[in-house]
Amino acid sequence: MKRPETISVEELKRRMGQPGVVVVDLRSAGEYQEMHIPGAVHVPYENLGQLSRYRDKSIILYCEHGITSMAAAVTLAENGYRVSSLRGGVQAYRSRER
Repeated sequence: MKRPETISVEELKRRMGQPGVVVVDLRSAGEYQEMHIPGAVHVPYENLGQLSRYRDKSIILYCEHGITSMAAAVTLAENGYRVSSLRGGVQAYRSRER
């Protein structure tokens, strides 16, 4: 099984808004409400099964630092999803926005 792709913040910004791309925040509801990437949908890691509604899309996952999102990406890729993980998570995104 090929390891899912990790993408940079710059690549995330290029892909966002393209048809067929969905950005998913895997963190807790409180973390999502406090700050999230604009346009991202919230699906907590514990509820990965809810991503089946996006099975026909290219999914970009992120968490706080990129570790949880990579684990989720591996699981989803093994089940046939087109998925990638944001390298460094929302922390990397925040540092690029400053």
